[in-house]
Amino acid sequence: MATFFLLSALSARRHGGFPVWFNVGGVVASACFFVGALRNLTTAVNVVAELNNVLIPAWMIAFGVGLIRFGEAADSGEGV
Repeated sequence: MATFFLLSALSARRHGGFPVWFNVGGVVASACFFVGALRNLTTAVNVVAELNNVLIPAWMIAFGVGLIRFGEAADSGEGV
C-alpha cells in the first residue's frame, strides 16, 4: 500500500492539476507507512508507527476526496 501511495502521488504530480499538498501528502504518507511497517522488527520506530495509525486513514480519506475533487479538473480529455 505504501508503494501505491507513492506512485499515486508521483503520478498526480506528473499529470498536473493536483495541488502541491496532494503530492507532498502522498509522499509523506508513503514514507511513514514504509517506516511504520518495520514496527515488528525494532522498537525504534514505535513513534512513527503510532503516527502511522492516524496518518494512513486520514490520508486515505484525503486521497479519495482529492481524486474526486481535483481529478476531474486535472482530466484534460486526452487519451492515455
